[in-house]
Amino acid sequence: MSSVEKMRAALEAAGVIFVAENGEGPGVRLRKAPAPQAATEADMQASAAVVRAQAADAVDEALSGADATEQEKSDRRGALTDEPVVIEQARGKGTKG
Repeated sequence: MSSVEKMRAALEAAGVIFVAENGEGPGVRLRKAPAPQAATEADMQASAAVVRAQAADAVDEALSGADATEQEKSDRRGALTDEPVVIEQARGKGTKG
């Protein structure tokens, strides 16, 4: 591919549409964004699983130098990443005022 073809392909991949003629001559425009799709329950569960895994990794990293037993670290990790506990804590904080 030539450099021009590569640039055109990159721009088109980013949503640029090259218009040969629009009544006022050639030009460019951006492709309309697709309407957002409502997240399904499966999508939300998958996202939540990813977030929990990232949180667990962050907790593991934060506790890696801690002076605690493996059981204490495991208990702390569970308290910070256990979905029902975290959701209940968030709900409780949201209702206090």
